[in-house]
Amino acid sequence: MHIKDTIIHPSPSHKFLGVILNQELHWREQANHMLAKGVEYMLLMKQLSATSWGIPAKLTWQLYQAVVVPRVTYMASVWMRLVYSPGSDSPWWSSIGIAKQLTRIQQMAAITILRAMKSSATGTLNVHTFLPPTPILFQNVLHCSMLLKSHPLHSKIQWIEKHDV
Repeated sequence: MHIKDTIIHPSPSHKFLGVILNQELHWREQANHMLAKGVEYMLLMKQLSATSWGIPAKLTWQLYQAVVVPRVTYMASVWMRLVYSPGSDSPWWSSIGIAKQLTRIQQMAAITILRAMKSSATGTLNVHTFLPPTPILFQNVLHCSMLLKSHPLHSKIQWIEKHDV
C-alpha cells in the first residue's frame, strides 16, 4: 500500500480484542502468548504466596481460579479446538499439544498452592489441589462457550444482530 511517499507493508499478525490473528489463521502465536502470560501471572502469584509471610493456600487457590485460569483461557473458543473429538476418547493432537504446554502453568500453581517440592508428580498435585487435568479444563471451557444459547442475553443479542441499533 502506498500513501504519498510511504510504503506500508502488511503485518504477518495482528492483535484484535486480545487475540493474535495470523494471516493463515494459525494459532501458534496466540498459544505462545497465552503460555507466556500464564507463566508471568504464576510468577507474580508465587511472590504473593511466599512461605513465611505470603497469603494462605486457600486464597492462593482462589487467586489461581479467579485470575490465572480466565486469563489463560481467554477466548479459547476462538483459538483452540476441542481436546477430544466429540463422542470418542481419541485426542486431536494439535489441541492436546497446547494443553500439555499449559499443564506446566497448572503444575506451577499446584506447587505454589501446596508449597510442594518441584519434583512432585503433576497428577498428585492436581488431586490435592482439586484442579482438573489441563486437557479436561480446556474441554470444559470450550464446552461452556458452546452453550451460549442458554445465556439470558442470547435472545437480545440475536435481536440486535437483525436490527440496526
